[in-house]
Amino acid sequence: MSAVLALTDEAKPLDQEAIQLSPLAELQVTDDASLAVAVTALKTIKLFLKRVADLFDPIDRAQIDARNVTIAKRKELEGPALSAERTLKQRVAAHEQRLEDERRAAEEAARVERERRERLAEEAAKAATAALTKVADDEALQAALEAEAAGDVQAADRILAAPRPVPVVLPPPQFTPPVAIARPTPVGLTFSTTWKAQITNPLALVQAIAAGRAPLSLIKAFDQSALDTMARTQKKTLRLPGVVAVETKTPSVSLKK
Repeated sequence: MSAVLALTDEAKPLDQEAIQLSPLAELQVTDDASLAVAVTALKTIKLFLKRVADLFDPIDRAQIDARNVTIAKRKELEGPALSAERTLKQRVAAHEQRLEDERRAAEEAARVERERRERLAEEAAKAATAALTKVADDEALQAALEAEAAGDVQAADRILAAPRPVPVVLPPPQFTPPVAIARPTPVGLTFSTTWKAQITNPLALVQAIAAGRAPLSLIKAFDQSALDTMARTQKKTLRLPGVVAVETKTPSVSLKK
């Protein structure tokens, strides 16, 4: 508390100077005379900022050093535990994924078996229908032959021309028991599901964005650092589609006379 009070006392003169420097932001630079005034104001501001730095830099460095000590100690203590936690969570997640893969494989095998049974049942039903149809056709043909043998040709023609009911045998429904993989769940274990996208073809994604098939917002940020490096190297000769080199001048003042 005493250190804070001492710092407050030392900063009091700077408080007043800061208030006095605020109107300097209103200075306009329109000619050589106002330029000279602005440069003098910049020197005054630079001297003030140096005094502020001389007061606070040692305090800030001491606080940063103390903070770094606590951070390092915390990392030292938490490191092994966090490493073990990360490893165990990865193994638990991998085990869960194996179980999920087994469940999906079992569901796929059940689907294939169900379709196989349905196909066999349908083929058997078609065969039964064909057999019954043949029996009906044979019976009609026999009746027609008997009528023709008896001298009644017209009756034989009517028998052959008469529509015969076509028996339809429906395949029985196939029941496949649902896949059930019994598994105990330890008390306290839960899973949160998240999804993330993995870019497998950056060029295809860029082409889709350029063609309007994907939103431009998918490009969160361009590599501004790489672009700035190219601009500093090539300057006005920079030639990139959609990019221009922008020159910005930043003034600085020296306290040397």
